Amino acid sequence: KTCLKCEMSLCAAHLRPHFKPAFQGHVLVEPTSDLRSRTCSLHLKPLEYYCATDRSCVCAVCAVEGEHRSHDVKSFLSARAELSAALDKRLKEAEKKLQDSERIQQEGKEAESALERSSGELRQKALRLLDDIIREAEDYKGQVLGVIELEQRRVESELRGVISRASLKRVSLKEAQMEIRDALAQTDLLAFTRKCRTVASRLGAAEHPGAGEPQRAALNRARLVASVEKKSLQFRLRCVQVQRSLASLMEPKVQVQDKSRLSLSKGSANTPAAGIKKGTN
Repeated sequence: KTCLKCEMSLCAAHLRPHFKPAFQGHVLVEPTSDLRSRTCSLHLKPLEYYCATDRSCVCAVCAVEGEHRSHDVKSFLSARAELSAALDKRLKEAEKKLQDSERIQQEGKEAESALERSSGELRQKALRLLDDIIREAEDYKGQVLGVIELEQRRVESELRGVISRASLKRVSLKEAQMEIRDALAQTDLLAFTRKCRTVASRLGAAEHPGAGEPQRAALNRARLVASVEKKSLQFRLRCVQVQRSLASLMEPKVQVQDKSRLSLSKGSANTPAAGIKKGTN
C-alpha cells in the first residue's frame, strides 16, 4: 500500500505497523507513484476530505483553517455514499432514456419499412392508372387519325372521279380537234359540209357537262369536327375517371405521428454526474 501521511509505498512486511492503533491517522491507498496528485498543492498535506460546496478534494488544513472552513466538508467515505446515490439515480435516468431512444429508433425503422411498402403499392397502382390513360390516349389518337383518313379517302374518291371524267373529256376534245383539222383540210365542198356536221356533234358530246368538269374538292370540316368531338367526349370522360381514381389513391388513410425525435433532455445522459474535482486552495 501507499501511505499518504508517510508519503511512501510499503511492502507487506513494512506495512504491518500501520495496522496498529498508533497509525490510525495514516491513510492507506492502492500503491501509486504519483503522490503529488493526492497532496494539497498549498499545504502539502494529504487530500483527506471532500468539499461538497466547491466539489473538490481538500486537506485537513483547508477544511479547518483555509477557505473551505465554512463549506460543507465531508469525509471521503461519507462523500462516496452521497455521490454514489446521485450517480445511481443518474444511471437509472440514462438507462430509461436509452430504452426510450431504442424504442423510438425501432418504431422509426418499422414506420420507414411500412412507408416503403405503402409507397411501392401506391406507385404500382398509380402506374397502372397512368398506363390506362396512355392506352386511352393512343386509342383516341388512332380514332382521330382514322376519322381524318376516312374523310380523306372519301374526298380522294371524289377527286378520282373528277380526274377520270376530265381525262375522258380531254380525249373527246382531242378527237374533236382532229376532226376540225380534217374538216378544214377538205377541199371538196360536200365533204367539208358533212365533216362540219360530224365535228359539231363531237364537240357537243365533248363539251357536255356529263363529261366531267373539274371541281375543287376539300375535306368536310364540319363532319370531321362532329366525329372528333364524339371521340373526344369519350376520352375526356375516361380521363376524369382516372383522375378521380388517382385522387382517391393519394388521400391519406391514417395520420402517422412523427416518432423520429428523441425526448432526451439536456444535462442528463450526456452530462457527467457531479464529479470529484481536485482543487487547489
